[in-house]
Amino acid sequence: MDKKNRIKIPVARPDLSGKEAVYVLDAIKNEGRISSSGKYLDRFEEYGRKFFKRKHALSCSNGTTALHLALLGLEIGPGDEVIVPVLTFTATAAAVVHAGAKPVFIDCNLEDWTIDIKQLDKKLTPKTKAVISVDLFGMPCNYEYLENWCKKNKVFLIEDAAEAHGAYYKGKPTGSFGQVSCFSFYGNKIITTGEGGLCLTDDQKIYERMKVFKNHGMKSAGVYESEVIGYNYRLTNVQAAIGCAQFERFKEFLAKRKKTEELYKKLLSDYQGIVYQKYDENKIKPACWLFSLLFSDKKMEYVRQELLKKGIETRTLFKPFHWQEGYRPYITQQQFPNAEYIYEHGVSLPTFNQLTDSQIKYICAAIKNL
Repeated sequence: MDKKNRIKIPVARPDLSGKEAVYVLDAIKNEGRISSSGKYLDRFEEYGRKFFKRKHALSCSNGTTALHLALLGLEIGPGDEVIVPVLTFTATAAAVVHAGAKPVFIDCNLEDWTIDIKQLDKKLTPKTKAVISVDLFGMPCNYEYLENWCKKNKVFLIEDAAEAHGAYYKGKPTGSFGQVSCFSFYGNKIITTGEGGLCLTDDQKIYERMKVFKNHGMKSAGVYESEVIGYNYRLTNVQAAIGCAQFERFKEFLAKRKKTEELYKKLLSDYQGIVYQKYDENKIKPACWLFSLLFSDKKMEYVRQELLKKGIETRTLFKPFHWQEGYRPYITQQQFPNAEYIYEHGVSLPTFNQLTDSQIKYICAAIKNL
């Protein structure tokens, strides 16, 4: 029996039980717009401005292109350096390379697994142009420190909030920090469009620049003249229709995931070998994207294989960049012990809206039997 047929509980599943199909059909049959213009695109961007408290929102094809557009909008390119957490999905560093800049990797901290702000001064050089913060697994970074540090050192801050829809830091939503913030709406995210992204900023000039690069370098629709050599990074009206239906149920999704997180922690409370992301509840309200934890007494591959025998799909955490072949040219003799430990001991458990209490109890019982 192959792995696919053994899985009883997947790690993620989109919730498309709202008006997604109704809006998609409306876009196709009534509006007749299936490409890069239409009312659902306008509505989707308006939702972005509203929920994430920004002046400007620009939809795009995915979270990776959102990061690339952010770098282009800030005029970051060859000769520039961008500080990037060594523990995150590959898109964060790939966007820097695609922009022609150099990623400078920094370790995470063992408390909340986000960027280790204590190491920022060591990574700063005259070529440093930006820091990309990553709200890892829905955990906001220390934005009070990051914004002050970036301002002091005249460095841009780009917020990668791809995994943190609905999280808050000191009363402000993730997606509202830095010169530009970026979201992904991939199928396993809290809100999805299948594939999709969003760039958010309060700066009109940055917004206009990103908008031109997104659309083949053309400033005006229907005028085939490129001001710069741009890209086709556009989201479709059909995808935006799905996203609008998702945004309508945003609070419901967050409540369901919070309930899932609380039940996991309750049922696993007597297992002493488990470590979660730590945070100050007075400052931070994380969003439960994928419920993730560290097994301090076990390696993740053993845990994953044992759970798979029970039909439970899991995910490893992100492999640190210095252990990935594609990023070897950007790594010297640096050490990232915190990222290594988190990767070797970390697992993401099934997390989606339709996950039942009985399924969570089954998963937790399997973990305790380890």
